[in-house]
Amino acid sequence: MSIDKCSEVPDAGRTRRRFLLVAAAGAPLLGGAVVLLRTGRDSTAIKAVGLVGAVLVMVGMIGAFVAERVAHWRARRAFAGEQLADLPQIPPDHDRARDIMSTRVGTENLADRFPAHIVASRRVPAGASAADLLVNIGGVRSRLRFGPREQIEPDVAIWSMPTGPLLPRLLVVEENRTHVAPRNTDVDIEHEGFNRRFRVFGSSSGGDVGDGVRHDEFARYASALLHPRAAQCLSRLPREHWFVIDREYAAVVGPPVAQRERVLLCADVLAEFVSLIPRHVRDGWGRSDYRTRD
Repeated sequence: MSIDKCSEVPDAGRTRRRFLLVAAAGAPLLGGAVVLLRTGRDSTAIKAVGLVGAVLVMVGMIGAFVAERVAHWRARRAFAGEQLADLPQIPPDHDRARDIMSTRVGTENLADRFPAHIVASRRVPAGASAADLLVNIGGVRSRLRFGPREQIEPDVAIWSMPTGPLLPRLLVVEENRTHVAPRNTDVDIEHEGFNRRFRVFGSSSGGDVGDGVRHDEFARYASALLHPRAAQCLSRLPREHWFVIDREYAAVVGPPVAQRERVLLCADVLAEFVSLIPRHVRDGWGRSDYRTRD
C-alpha cells in the first residue's frame, strides 16, 4: 500500500508557530497603542493600530489552539486507521518513553509532562518478537520557556524493546542531524556506508560518555556492538530516524508517520539488531561499565 497524504501526521508544530508569530506581531501594536492612550494621546489612528494588534493577537492564539486540536484529531485518526488497525493496543509506558527521549534532548530540556499527548500505543510484531510503539504529538502548552531554557514535548514515534542484559548507553544519529556533541566524540565503525550516514555517541553532551568512562573504552564497546551486520541492519532505517541503547532497552525514534510499511520496518530493524547483539557483548558489557570482565 502506498503512502497517501492522510497517512502522514501534519507538521502541527510549524502551523502553530505561524499562528503564534501572528500573535507576536500583534502584541507590540496592541501594547504600544495602550501606552499611548494611557499617556493622553487619544486619536483614531492610535485606536485603529491597537484594534489591529488586538485582532492579530486573538487570531494568532485562537489559530494556534485550533491547529493543535486539528493535529491531534488527524493523528489519532491516522494511527487508528485501517493500515494499523490489526496492531494490538497496549498501555503506554510513560517512563520508558521519557528515558529514551532524554538520551537525545537531555532531561532538563524535556517537558516535565512528556509524553502528555499520546495518540497511539501499540504492539508491533517483528519476527518471533515484538516492539512497543508509542506516538506522541506535542501540545502548544508544552513548548514554554522556563528561565534560560526551553522545555519541549516533541512530535515523535518511539519503537522500543528490551535488550536482555543492561547495556551502556549508545546513540546512533544521522550525520546531517543537529547534535551538540563535538566531532571528536564520534566513533568510526567497520562499515563505510554506516559511517557516511551516522555518528555514534555515548552521551548527548560529548566529553566523558558517562560515569567517568574514557572515549577509548566506549569506542571498544561501540565497535563490538556495531559489528558489520549490526551496522548494515541500522542502515535500513528510514531517514530522520535515530537509534539508542539505554541500559535495558533498545529503541528507534523518528517522526510520527502512520504508514504500515514504515511502522513494521522500524520494528523489524529493532528486533533484528537486538538479535545480532553478540554474546561476548552481552556477557562482557552487560550490567557493567565499558570495561569487559575477565
